[in-house]
Amino acid sequence: MANHSVHDFKADFFHFMSPPILVLSGNLQNEFYWNIPPHRHEDYSEIIYISEGECEFIINNRRYLGRQGDTVIFNKGIYHQEMSSKDQPLNTYYCAVGNLHIEGMEPGFLIPGHLDPIIPKNALSPQVHYLMNEIFRECKEQEIGYRSIVHNFLNSLVLILLRMIQEKYKLHFLTSTYTTANMIRDYLDENFIKDVSLADLSKKFFLSQHYISHIFKDEIGDSPINYMITRRMDEAKKLLLTSDQTIADIAGQVGYDNPNHFSMTFRRITNLTPGEYRKKIKGNIITF
Repeated sequence: MANHSVHDFKADFFHFMSPPILVLSGNLQNEFYWNIPPHRHEDYSEIIYISEGECEFIINNRRYLGRQGDTVIFNKGIYHQEMSSKDQPLNTYYCAVGNLHIEGMEPGFLIPGHLDPIIPKNALSPQVHYLMNEIFRECKEQEIGYRSIVHNFLNSLVLILLRMIQEKYKLHFLTSTYTTANMIRDYLDENFIKDVSLADLSKKFFLSQHYISHIFKDEIGDSPINYMITRRMDEAKKLLLTSDQTIADIAGQVGYDNPNHFSMTFRRITNLTPGEYRKKIKGNIITF
């Protein structure tokens, strides 16, 4: 007996604030010595799919290794460097995407800046490979209507990548329960090292300072400013344990121009000075 299944085409909570536009598409084949010095793109984001080989990336001074099937995302304005392996050829598809603005993220961002920009190979990777290949092929052949087809493929590519990001990180803004408080929290996660005030949040989100404080406290459980301070302290703890940087350098990296102010805030939160925290916690770590 045949099965008949019908599904309503319901409203989608997701939408682009502005539709992405393809700037360029390219294909790198059998490259052993691909080495691009540090640079950034001020006008577009970049997507790279590694179809074969390996490539080392330095993104915002952090090293990453991309392997076959991985997808790499460079948000607009992010410094990055690319170096292929000398032992095996590198094959990639890449495209530059302009006018990208996804609700809940900064313009030009496809992935929140505090997350790893490399999406490991998973079940959706073959779709990324297919779409990147088709975008490149259409741009190369330029048959009738190719621009419309390319931008349909590009929309699909961005959405597939968002599904992959959501699967890995469970981001709030990619769900139907995403609220204004979630949006403010994600903005603070992106900008906690800056001096963001309630007045700044009010101007950005077109809401009163009182209303922002109320909804944020109600949904997130703390005030926006205290949340931002907590994010700074969490980042400082990580740097204290994973680097040999001075307290002053760490203070600057988490948004404090005055190291003394940083140390006093850190002690108020943890009951330890940064130096005491580093000594105490590192002393309890056993290495193998």
